Amino acid sequence: TRDFPRLGERWVPRLGVKTGADDLFLAREPLPGTRPAARGRDVERWRVVPGMYVRWTHDSAGRPQARLTHELAGHFAAHLDRLRRRCDYHRGPVWQVFRVGLAVAPFRVIWADLARELTAAVPAPEVVPLNTVYGLQTSTLEDAFALAALLNTRWCTALARLSADPARGGFRRFNAQVVAGLPLPDCTPTDWAALSACGRACRSADE
Repeated sequence: TRDFPRLGERWVPRLGVKTGADDLFLAREPLPGTRPAARGRDVERWRVVPGMYVRWTHDSAGRPQARLTHELAGHFAAHLDRLRRRCDYHRGPVWQVFRVGLAVAPFRVIWADLARELTAAVPAPEVVPLNTVYGLQTSTLEDAFALAALLNTRWCTALARLSADPARGGFRRFNAQVVAGLPLPDCTPTDWAALSACGRACRSADE
């Protein structure tokens, strides 16, 4: 970091979506109005295997929908008071969720908050990262693949573990501050394209 810029000087890592009432929003099976949801445990190196589905109440720009579908409206109808009592709710439709930026970003790379190694993936567009997942938005898909390849190197895990808070079982917390502090290599456009190719092919970029 003395010689190279930090990742956080170019991209802003952030947490995934917070519902404030997971039992109301999450489902084990796909239902009308749901999208696949990624928890930290669902993020592996290179890929995301969603284990849950989230009832999605926002539009493609991240705004809460003014009116819900019949299925979603019926589901939430008996819980409106509880939805209003969520600590993040202040105004607007009571079925909204919070921190939706990563969910609607067209290009993003995500990683688990709690893991033994830093493991990153570029999720499918429909996947909603939840709040045990961190990620960052990029301007292009190629940048997302390049960053996934960079974060999946053993070098980034080694550097991140130096400042990541320890947890039980050899796990570490790879939060926004930890990943934002990682140094970016001095890449030429050719180097960056090679990293992106590694990410797209799910191939090690250690060398």
